[in-house]
Amino acid sequence: MPQFSPTSLHSTRLVRSLAALIDTPSHDSGHQFSRRLGTLIDLGDSVKLANAQLGLKELVFEPGVVDPASIRRDFLAGRAAIINAILQACVPGETASRIRFPTVTATTLEAEATAPDAYSAFYRAQQSEISYAVLRLHTAIRADVAGISSGLQQLAALDGALGAAMGNHLRGYFGAVPALLARHVVTLRSDYLEQLDGKSYQADSWLMQLGKLRADIQNLLLAEVEARLLPLQGLVEALHDGMMD
Repeated sequence: MPQFSPTSLHSTRLVRSLAALIDTPSHDSGHQFSRRLGTLIDLGDSVKLANAQLGLKELVFEPGVVDPASIRRDFLAGRAAIINAILQACVPGETASRIRFPTVTATTLEAEATAPDAYSAFYRAQQSEISYAVLRLHTAIRADVAGISSGLQQLAALDGALGAAMGNHLRGYFGAVPALLARHVVTLRSDYLEQLDGKSYQADSWLMQLGKLRADIQNLLLAEVEARLLPLQGLVEALHDGMMD
């Protein structure tokens, strides 16, 4: 059986990566998680979640045709495909990826090469791809999990309701990452100019900085995938207990 490493919501790789990127310590807020979650769920969301919970009693279980092992394989394959797409997009030069890391050469003008906009735009484009891929995978896996047992059917229904309630909040949080990334590019540019010590633009030196930036962006994207997949990973991990329902 595939093993998943336990990950707490307050110490995800994304939180740690962002904290390192902007040189800010990541605080352990696990003891306040329930309170923080409560502040995100407004009255309308609470009503929807309550109605979803009441509706669980009316669900009629219909066994599915997909077995738990296949669901786990589909999850792992889907996750691997998303990760591979990110790795391909961050590879220097020509790749099969539709959205590629900005191309900077020795002939690229300094203003264009060091401007943060292109790198933030690349990250936002990758976020859009990730969001769609995760949503599609989550929807498919949720439907399959619901066919394993009546208990998992109810869990899948609550998962869908909570996902709908949290959707706008999560989009806002993930949407803040490109701005933090832009700040990081500005910092790298400042470090680079300081190293020049008053000399004119040197493309080779900036390309070395871009190597670090590319690695940072790739790490952020992979960390974001991990964070986005946490709810789905929990659903897959629930298969073992749900089979005994």
